[in-house]
Amino acid sequence: MKRLSLCALVALVLLGAGCTTSPSTNATPAPNASFELTVVPPAMTSPFYHALVNGSVGAAVARGWQTDLAVPDSETDHAAQARLADGRIAAGTGAIAISPINGSAIAESVRAANRAGVPVFMFNLITPVPAGEVVEYIGYDQFGGAAALGNYTCRVLAGRQNTTLDAAEGEVFVLRGVPGFHSNRRSDGYLAGLAGSPSVTVVGEEVADCLRSRGEEVAARALAAHPNLSVFYATSDEMAIGAVAAIEKSGRVPDRDVLVIGIDGNPPTLDLIRDGRFTATLGVYPERMGAVLVEQIEKYRAGERLPQVLHTPWTVVDRTNLEEYGAGRTWSAPAGGPAEYDNGLPTGT
Repeated sequence: MKRLSLCALVALVLLGAGCTTSPSTNATPAPNASFELTVVPPAMTSPFYHALVNGSVGAAVARGWQTDLAVPDSETDHAAQARLADGRIAAGTGAIAISPINGSAIAESVRAANRAGVPVFMFNLITPVPAGEVVEYIGYDQFGGAAALGNYTCRVLAGRQNTTLDAAEGEVFVLRGVPGFHSNRRSDGYLAGLAGSPSVTVVGEEVADCLRSRGEEVAARALAAHPNLSVFYATSDEMAIGAVAAIEKSGRVPDRDVLVIGIDGNPPTLDLIRDGRFTATLGVYPERMGAVLVEQIEKYRAGERLPQVLHTPWTVVDRTNLEEYGAGRTWSAPAGGPAEYDNGLPTGT
């Protein structure tokens, strides 16, 4: 587990590239220099979380806030994330922002923060935790974004086969992330997006824990078992990058012989898209999401009313709009929206 000093956090930033409302507060906010924000990501094993933390810490430092980063070693260690959150709440902090992989595991920490009078914000999450009061959930519609990727997959296959969407054919293998609602929503949404092409079918799926190495191992087995495989879809970019390595080691060419689709929009993925070795990703603007988190906390401290759920945008990114995405020209303003539930249905239903 890691706890970084403010100096270390500044160095990290320099290296990094139908709604209800929350109650307003009449309390006089602490001066910026004495206000501390605790940020608790699930781990720092992915470029996605580095970007997300860079965005939040950078925005906090720019406001003169003290910032504490509490990081478990692994995304699968839900208990460690809860322990870190509990420790910071007990020690006293101005606000705590958590990005949980397992909402149930963090619920008691939210209750502890409520008892201590520490406001809680969730980021990269719009699925309510089962207990405790959260000021605001900030994140993107995972089901909707994944459904757009499914539809995109079918359109690419139809175009390359010179046929209609309903006549497109293909075999898809799904690389699932750490078991839980993130992986479920991204898998369920993608399957919904494939519905327009009945002959584009999922021939297998396996958990690869959001790790590049595991993605490569699982993808290698899938390629051996399914010689006619058309598509790898991964619920995070890191697993998809592992699939690129497996495809190349098999003597095939990624994107040309096997489409590779992921989620996150991480810089290494964007480089692979630029090189023609990765088909598309769902760009979710992690660094800007982190900055939005701090903007919302600042509004809360000023007594503004916030939506309970704030949707940040997503964009399907391929070679046609890669530079636009990288320059931030595809960004749109976050807006209040419905919560997302792990129910197999589109967000808002």
